[in-house]
Amino acid sequence: MLADQWGAIFSDELTLRISQINAVMKQHRSHLDTVYAEIRPDLLAEEQKGAVLARCWICEHEAHVVVAKGPEETACKVCTSRETFLRHTCEACAEDFLAEPVAGSQQCPHCSAAMSHTDIADAYTDEGAMSPHDALIDDASYGCCVECSTLESVGTVADRFFCFSCHTWHETMGHCEWCSSKTTGDVEDTYWNGCEQCEGRAAQG
Repeated sequence: MLADQWGAIFSDELTLRISQINAVMKQHRSHLDTVYAEIRPDLLAEEQKGAVLARCWICEHEAHVVVAKGPEETACKVCTSRETFLRHTCEACAEDFLAEPVAGSQQCPHCSAAMSHTDIADAYTDEGAMSPHDALIDDASYGCCVECSTLESVGTVADRFFCFSCHTWHETMGHCEWCSSKTTGDVEDTYWNGCEQCEGRAAQG
C-alpha cells in the first residue's frame, strides 16, 4: 500500500518490491483486519458526511467509500482493489441504496419499491436524459451487454458505456451489421456472424 501512496517517489525496483510485499500481505486476514481497524474511524466519518460504505469482494470489509450518485469505480481503503458500485436514490422513499448487479427488477431495501435496471439507467445516462422527440431522432435505445447478454441494459455515462445489469464498463458500443441492434464490443463481422440478438447472415443459408 506504500507503493500506492508513494510510488512517484520510490524507484521502479523498490516500487516493484513493495508491490510484491503488499500482494503477500493482502492475503493475510490479520493484516487486513489491522488496517481496517486503523482506518475505521475515518470510514465512519465519511459515512457521517453522506457517503455509503460498500463491502469489498476481496477483503470483505466495508471499506469502499461511495460518494457519487450513479455508477462509480472506487478503490478499497483496505486492500486497494477496485470495484464499481451503483448508488441510486429510490423515487418512492427518497432513500439512497446500492443497486444490485442483476437483470430485470429489484427492490429498494428501504421501502421495497420495485424498479428495473432501465428505470435506474434513465437517471444517469445520456439516453435517459433525452426528450422523447430527441430519443427518436438520435436512437436513444439501450444496448445489449456482451458480458451478461442482457438486452437494453447498456447506456452512455460520461462518454463510456455502462451495463446497468452486470455493472460492467465497456469502451465501445455500436450497431450489429445484420439486425442493427445496439451492442457492446466489436461489431466487425456481425453481418455474417450476428450478435447477441441475431445469428447473422450465416444462419440464413
